[in-house]
Amino acid sequence: MIALFNRVLRALPFALVVLASPAAAFASGGSFTFTIHGYYLIDFAVFLGILVYFGRKPIAAALDSRYKTVVAEIEAAKEVREKAQAKYDEYTARMERLETELAELLSDVREGTELECQRILEDAKASADRIAAEETARVAQEGKKIREELATQAVETAMQLAAQRIQAQMSDKSQDALVQSVISDLQSSDKVEVQA
Repeated sequence: MIALFNRVLRALPFALVVLASPAAAFASGGSFTFTIHGYYLIDFAVFLGILVYFGRKPIAAALDSRYKTVVAEIEAAKEVREKAQAKYDEYTARMERLETELAELLSDVREGTELECQRILEDAKASADRIAAEETARVAQEGKKIREELATQAVETAMQLAAQRIQAQMSDKSQDALVQSVISDLQSSDKVEVQA
C-alpha cells in the first residue's frame, strides 16, 4: 500500500511534465503535433489506467482502513471525553460539597469558639469572684486579728499606766492598809462560803 503511494508520487512529476508540455507548446505559438504530443497524452492515459486498474483495490482498502481507524479513534476520543466530562462533573459536585462542608465547618468552629469564649469568661469571672471573696475574708480576718492585738496591747498599756499611777499615788502605809483590807475581805468571804 505504502509502496504504491510512493510509486504514484514518483510518477506525478512526469505526469505534470506531460500535461504541461502541450500547454507550453501552445503558449509559445507552436502547434499540437500528435506524433510528439499525442504520445505523451496516450502515455499519461495508459499510466492513469494502470494506476486505476492496479491501485483501485489497495487504495480503496487503504482508505477504508484509514476510515475505520479514524472512526475508531473518534469513538475512543468520545469515550475519553465522556469519561473526562464525568470526572469533571464529579469533581465539580465534590467542590460544591466541599464549599458547603467548609461553610458548615466554619460555622461550627465559630459557634464552638464563641461557646468556649463564654465558658472561659464565666470561669474567669467565677475565679475572680472567688479570689475577691477569699481576699475579703482574709482582710476581715487580718483586721480582726489586728483589732484583737491592739485591744490586748491597749489593755496591757492601760494596766501598766494604772499600776504606775497607783504606785505613784500610794505610800507604803496606804499599801499595807490596802493589803490588810483585801485580806480581811477575803477571809470574811471564805467564812460566808463555809457557813453556806
